[in-house]
Amino acid sequence: FDIQLSTICSKFPISTIFLLGSIFPLVALLLVFIYPLKEDKLKPNRHNNVIENITSFFKDRDLRSLYFISVGLIVWWSIIYTFAPLFIISSGLSTSFIGYLLFAATIPLIVLEIPAGKLADRNGFRKYFFFGFLIIALAAGLSYFFNPIITLVLFALASVGAAFLEPLRETYFLEKVRKEEVAHKYAVYRTSIETGQIFGPLIFSTILLYSGFKYLFLSVAVLMLVFAFVALQIREIKK
Repeated sequence: FDIQLSTICSKFPISTIFLLGSIFPLVALLLVFIYPLKEDKLKPNRHNNVIENITSFFKDRDLRSLYFISVGLIVWWSIIYTFAPLFIISSGLSTSFIGYLLFAATIPLIVLEIPAGKLADRNGFRKYFFFGFLIIALAAGLSYFFNPIITLVLFALASVGAAFLEPLRETYFLEKVRKEEVAHKYAVYRTSIETGQIFGPLIFSTILLYSGFKYLFLSVAVLMLVFAFVALQIREIKK
């Protein structure tokens, strides 16, 4: 779909793109009405004290580490979806490469989600969190030495690491937290997405103001290594 969208963008006005983009939410809305979701009858142990929610979440060492793992993944996606397209344009490549990259980066997420879950169930989560960030760090670091085309190939391959992080962070949370506590702890956990969306572009755009893309990607590699060592702090779930 990303490849097709990039092709459409080059041939049709932006209003047509927005119109096409609205089709998918409308189809999803229609499916919700046709196949309504079943509500869980479990009444969770809720409390409305926001500070207590946040404090109880971050007092748990494993949930705290998981939060930063999630932030790290979202920070990486800001490279793929924001700075990599800018890199493609600044390198003089065709905008079609944006679609190619986004398409290629999605494939590992689809193919490896189920195998990643099975491996984590068998061998534990921590090593896959660590190697996920390590793969991304290596791809970002190696891009310093290569031309734009190879850099894009490396970024697509980095999604192999992201494919371990993407499903396993949610699985770890749901296995770690008791069912009656999910309601208020998940709300805190989900703020990791917004945190990553704020700090990723903020940090990387600041770096880009004072250096080129090669140094930006090198800094990404260092940051991903930091998140890799954070991942080593997480404890396995006892079953």
